[in-house]
Amino acid sequence: MIIDDFTSGSHSATLTSGTDRVAQSGSMLGGKRATWLWISSHYGHPGLLDVGSGRLILSTGVLVVHRLAVAYGYNQDFNLTPLPQDVLSGHNRFRVNFESNTMPLSFTIHVHSHSGATYSQMGTIIAPQPYPFSVEYVFSGFSVNPVNPSDIGGIILIFQNEWVITGGNDFAIQSVEAV
Repeated sequence: MIIDDFTSGSHSATLTSGTDRVAQSGSMLGGKRATWLWISSHYGHPGLLDVGSGRLILSTGVLVVHRLAVAYGYNQDFNLTPLPQDVLSGHNRFRVNFESNTMPLSFTIHVHSHSGATYSQMGTIIAPQPYPFSVEYVFSGFSVNPVNPSDIGGIILIFQNEWVITGGNDFAIQSVEAV
């Protein structure tokens, strides 16, 4: 099941510092996606976000540190507005399909229950890869609380520089799926 193929809900932002926090509507799971981009640039070089044109692309430069959260089941203030009940029943993992990644990237998925009462997360460091690849998170591997696919109310994908001192990272994502 496609959670988001980034073909709708267009949004672009260029920042040298501060945050860009918005919600987009479209064909993604639950009909909305919230993005929250934080940038800190030592030389005033921009960080660029482009989402909704068939890919999610983040591009940052030398000494540009970033954190990008992409959320489903939340509004633009990142308050839980749960996904439909049982929407992920029958699936056992998330798959994120990257087009490329230029630097080590910290990537974490947070999952909240439908009520918001329970929370779990899983993360990894993604190595640079100039060709398409996928990252999978099996529900049974999430920490803290077991993930019940029939009770997932919110999903947050968090991407940030792994090498915070140097900054800079470019990556593109083609889609997010539940499989």
